[in-house]
Amino acid sequence: MIDFNLTNRENEILYYSSMGRTYKEISGLTNITEYTVKFHMAKIVNKLNAKNARHAIKIASDLKLIHAL
Repeated sequence: MIDFNLTNRENEILYYSSMGRTYKEISGLTNITEYTVKFHMAKIVNKLNAKNARHAIKIASDLKLIHAL
């Protein structure tokens, strides 16, 4: 398995995003600002070499990187 060095917070945001939650909803669930959620998602996209958040979720799902919290 390839290690993408996702942090616990990035994994959490990836999980909630994969469940269809909006950045605003994730912000409320994680007690961080919506801006910070977007920042983490940008890092996830970069680490997975994805085109955008949706693509990152697809890659993570295909590689079974998304786990229930």
